[in-house]
Amino acid sequence: MNKQKKNSIKNSINLIIKLINEKKIDDAEKIILELKQSNPVDSALYFNHGIIFLNRNKIKEASNEFKKSIENSNSEKSINAYIETLLLLKDYEKALKEIDRLFSKTNKSFFNFQRKKIIDKKAINDYQRFFPRIDSKKNDYIEFYKVFMKDKKIIKNNSKLCGIFGSWIFEGTQKKFLGFDLIKISIDLLKKAIFENPDNKSYLKNISLALRRLGKPKESIKFLEKLLALEENLDNFILIGNCYSDLKDYNLAITYYRNALIYERNDETAIMNIAICYKASNKVEEALKYYQKVIELKGNFTSRALNGIAVINEEKNNFKKSEQYFLQSLKLEPSNRLFKRGLARLYNKMGRKLEALKIKAAGEGIVVFDEIDNNKKELNIINK
Repeated sequence: MNKQKKNSIKNSINLIIKLINEKKIDDAEKIILELKQSNPVDSALYFNHGIIFLNRNKIKEASNEFKKSIENSNSEKSINAYIETLLLLKDYEKALKEIDRLFSKTNKSFFNFQRKKIIDKKAINDYQRFFPRIDSKKNDYIEFYKVFMKDKKIIKNNSKLCGIFGSWIFEGTQKKFLGFDLIKISIDLLKKAIFENPDNKSYLKNISLALRRLGKPKESIKFLEKLLALEENLDNFILIGNCYSDLKDYNLAITYYRNALIYERNDETAIMNIAICYKASNKVEEALKYYQKVIELKGNFTSRALNGIAVINEEKNNFKKSEQYFLQSLKLEPSNRLFKRGLARLYNKMGRKLEALKIKAAGEGIVVFDEIDNNKKELNIINK
């Protein structure tokens, strides 16, 4: 093939790629079909025709085109695309046979990676029907765990399965569908998964949450730092801030929460956590500012922020102001026992013993007789 013809084909292929990127699929295919007649062995034409079929969700046709592309040029890009389509078709046996047939010692690591990918996908597919879903019930998690116990030797030898089973087992403990003690098993599985997949953000996040739940914030931080190195975002900064808060390193926790606010300046969780850390550090004026910001946002934590301001005013002996904020928090959450205990405690300090007792009784589901009322009316409390 002369140089002029080569350049012409190259320019045509660049145009085809441009049209595909612009979603002008029919126009791109028309050029490919014309060029195939005069250049039946050009690998790039078959590869891009495969891409067109993928855009049309015609996986089998795409797979055939990628295979033809390999026959004309044994490129890694074409091999990877061919194997991926076989995996989409769930033809795992054929994928293994093909990767073994195409194996080349010149790039052993590439072919080993492809082979492992096929084995992992096949293993995941074999267990797919057992995986819980977001709306799964307790019994689904119990059956899932039984599958793990039955096949744990197989599962522990596959890093992808370790990651999936470890993540779902932890999710089951979070929902209290599985016992708390199984968190240790989830951590063990996730560690195995991370060893072979160190950049898997889902595994890193799940193990950090599991370790914190187990009361190991220092270990959790190690994995969160790796996660932050891969992706700095709102959630990751909040997660690491939570760990430092657990360790009572409130200044560092606040630093991470402030970093979270760079990504969303009105994030209610980060602002609320800053307020809590300032309160724990006895920096009450700063805490009040951030509680007030939460209230202004009118979000999910409004009642908690009102309660926080009430507690600070109680501690400053501003009893009247404290009462106002306790009552506001209870207006939003009438059954919140923490808020009720706070108001009862305040009334005790104010010498309003009977009112304190009534509130405490309401929280604990007992009966109190009002000694001031001559008719001694009962407060009938029914707890679910």
